[in-house]
Amino acid sequence: MSILYTTGPIDNTNLFLSNIEIRVRNTDPSNSASVSVRLLDESSSPEALIHSNSFTVDASRTESELYSVAALSSFLIEVEIDLANRSEVITATAIQPTVTVFNGSSEFNQFIRLMVSRPELLQDIDYPITPQLNIFLPDIINCEGQISGDVSFNGVPQAGVDVSFTSTTSGVSFVPNPATTDMSGNYVTSVAVPNPTTEIAITGSATVDGQNVQSVGITEVVCFLLYVTNFESNDVSVIDAITNMVVNTITGINTPTGVATNSVTNLVYVASDVFFMLSVIDASTNLITNTIPAGINVEQFGVAVNENENLIYLANNGGAANTVTIVDGTSNVIIDTVTVPSAAKGVAVDQQRNLTYVTSEFSGIVSVIDGDNGFVITATVTVGGSPRDLAVNESTNKIYVTGTGGPSNNLVSVISGGSFVVTATISVGNSPVGIALNEENNLIYVTNQGPNYVAVIDGNLDVVTATISVGEFPTAITLIEDSNVIYVINQFDNNVSVIDGDTNIVTSTITVGGSPRDITFL
Repeated sequence: MSILYTTGPIDNTNLFLSNIEIRVRNTDPSNSASVSVRLLDESSSPEALIHSNSFTVDASRTESELYSVAALSSFLIEVEIDLANRSEVITATAIQPTVTVFNGSSEFNQFIRLMVSRPELLQDIDYPITPQLNIFLPDIINCEGQISGDVSFNGVPQAGVDVSFTSTTSGVSFVPNPATTDMSGNYVTSVAVPNPTTEIAITGSATVDGQNVQSVGITEVVCFLLYVTNFESNDVSVIDAITNMVVNTITGINTPTGVATNSVTNLVYVASDVFFMLSVIDASTNLITNTIPAGINVEQFGVAVNENENLIYLANNGGAANTVTIVDGTSNVIIDTVTVPSAAKGVAVDQQRNLTYVTSEFSGIVSVIDGDNGFVITATVTVGGSPRDLAVNESTNKIYVTGTGGPSNNLVSVISGGSFVVTATISVGNSPVGIALNEENNLIYVTNQGPNYVAVIDGNLDVVTATISVGEFPTAITLIEDSNVIYVINQFDNNVSVIDGDTNIVTSTITVGGSPRDITFL
């Protein structure tokens, strides 16, 4: 016989519920139960079926399903249960469906009571008491984090219960696992996520009074790894951005210089200055998966990725090349070569407009390559001197270019992305080289090798507002907007300075390989 349970219409307008977990526990020791779950949109008339699913709960087992309700202003859950060859009374006694809801931060919010569609048949049933396991997740786990929860039975906290944890994402670890509840029924464990990802589902399991219970939660993961090319030691240092420690060293790349990443494909691209090769690294394993014969004397700042198009741009600084090589990230094949003035040094991409900007060190020119128009150069901007690195602010449509020597000596040139003319020059200090930009607060950071400091530019005013002393001969620089942390390579010190963007203070120094050249993150 079948029994239909329903939550009744639930108004989600002010509840901000994101996920619904349907958990069905079968206490019958010898019979499996057939379960059908239906999610209905109650905001329309007539109501609309959004999702339905059927599954089996084996004897003495618990199964659960997760559904998203974030887009629904009003919804209803129906759970239909059929225990083979059993009466409605026995079915209702043996099968206990529960609904748990989570808010927009994927934290436990509340339980929703399920009502029986034919209560007159079940009013005299003595329902068994089901233990309750809750799991509370933080809004974001930064590679490492902490989760907590509690266990109760009939409203009474349960001490000494072991709660075990698993995740559908490979490599996720928990310490301790299992975690044991204290006298108040609470538990705490740490979780570590080894590689960048978007979100993970975590399941907690426990046995209380001989009954198995589970709880599922989903949380967002913000996990960053930094990659530093070490020219003299012929390797790449991998740094955990949470602990500021080198967690891996990738060998097998001779004289690595420029580096860039693709967060969509989870790949890292490293250029070899001498051997004219582009190495492809899988960030999930930090192993070299491919080498592409591309690039000629590509130096620091000379690799950029357009994630929207899955293209890699290489600035060729060697000999009479004076070109930019474009590699298809899907096929790992060179699809075009664009001639630019002598000699290509730095490259940066405006993904929003599909434009690529290239500095020519010996010509004092910035070239603009149009990705929507056959990779032709649609504009050239004279900045003078020896332009090096550059950064694009897609929000303000400004391009910032570092330059040494000639009219651009010790200046950062500001180019309008609308008119392709220099609209301002900013004096930053002796020998500006690397540059990084934070679009969220519109601050630009420039390394200066003469005074060994980083100049901070207010992008609203295009003036220097602060300087930060770092190590000897600072070159490449990158920043992570989510944490507002800046990372600076000190080439002569073989280390990386870590700067807190809120205070402009160096908080840590990380030792890397010999003669580091470029840095980026994923």
